Amino acid sequence: MFFHCLFCFLHFIASENRNIYIPELFFYFMDSLSSYVIVGAGGKGERMGCNKQLLELEGKPVFIRTLEAFDNHPLIDGIILVRPQELKDEFHSLVDKFKIKKVIAEADAGKERQFSMYNGLQKVPKCSVVLFHNGANPLVTDREITETIKEAYNKGAAVVALPVKDTIKIVKDGKVVKTLNRSELWAMQTPQAIRYEIALKAYEFVIKNNLSITDDVQAVELFDNSIPISIVSAAPQNIKLTTPLDLIIAKSYLGKSQPAINEFVYGIGEDSHEFQTINEHLDASNEKHLVLGGVTITREMSFKANSDGDVVLHAVSRAILSAIAGPQIDYFA
Repeated sequence: MFFHCLFCFLHFIASENRNIYIPELFFYFMDSLSSYVIVGAGGKGERMGCNKQLLELEGKPVFIRTLEAFDNHPLIDGIILVRPQELKDEFHSLVDKFKIKKVIAEADAGKERQFSMYNGLQKVPKCSVVLFHNGANPLVTDREITETIKEAYNKGAAVVALPVKDTIKIVKDGKVVKTLNRSELWAMQTPQAIRYEIALKAYEFVIKNNLSITDDVQAVELFDNSIPISIVSAAPQNIKLTTPLDLIIAKSYLGKSQPAINEFVYGIGEDSHEFQTINEHLDASNEKHLVLGGVTITREMSFKANSDGDVVLHAVSRAILSAIAGPQIDYFA
């Protein structure tokens, strides 16, 4: 007990920018508290155009930076890593390479979030609180981890979230149906923490009833909506890396204040289309014109293309996407 308390206190004193409040400090001295985190790193990264977990973020893979945040936190007793089955050797090798000590088990990712996290939950030993976290949120803070554990332990469940700034409307068939009250809307992030026994029952309920969820506390809502779910204010840097731009923003938070200016990048783009035949051009039903660089040229034959066939803008777009390691332009078509 003494050495456990001493270690936690020294960790608290030595850490910079921890921003832990006094009530939370007492939380470190509870021998009865045990917490494990399931890190989901099984996403395909379709919007990023590649497996974002393995992208390099200031010298380390994204998911490794995520694991380090929990590996270095004294309230976390163990980590369960959920990764693609086909990449298990690569993920395991990187965990060893970067000496992540608290990974106690790995699990295969499923087709949807509920299956992935449930697979991870099966590897969690009985404990006080289970945290669920996206591997693509590498800049999670100590404060967020501590507060979600505290709130879940005291009340049942907790989630990191941000108040919504945009106006949100319900749209059906391309028409606005209703405007929602923005003051009541919050955007959910991770980590999300749930008491162990609640998490187990909630996920078993979701799996048994073949329900689909988009975050983990939703499982609690579906299982028993009387269980309180506390909101923990999210840190601004705790963003989910979804697009190439998010990676640039994450680099700036890690200390590179002007990554887009200080780093020279280049890309190569090309586009080509066949001209219409003279008969196609003279066809009265043909309303297409030649478009180059956004300028319409009515006196020339247009290109054969499903879109406007603007080879100039399409080539420039391909070059930009190439420079930022983004998906092909066809992805946005």
